[in-house]
Amino acid sequence: MNYVSAVLSMSIEITTPEVLPTELQVLGAHTDEKGTHLPFTSKTELAAALTALQQAGFFFVDETAGWPPTSVFQQLRDEDFVNGVVRTVSWVRPGEPVFGEG
Repeated sequence: MNYVSAVLSMSIEITTPEVLPTELQVLGAHTDEKGTHLPFTSKTELAAALTALQQAGFFFVDETAGWPPTSVFQQLRDEDFVNGVVRTVSWVRPGEPVFGEG
């Protein structure tokens, strides 16, 4: 399953068991010992990266605590930087995902 696991201060952390889609490689996505990340330096670049992930069909983690990727996307949508909804995922317990839209 492909999903956005965190939005950090200067990069988006993604989980993907597959080869990175070309559109994400073009945006600078890379894999290293810390995982797979998609860097950004501004809110506009963050919005473009999240839109690319949305269009590539990635799920966005949605949790009840903290500031999960779904909440970041929703805030940017409220500010008119992104549009539409994202597919969400959260877990009841390991191995039991719950899917939705946000």
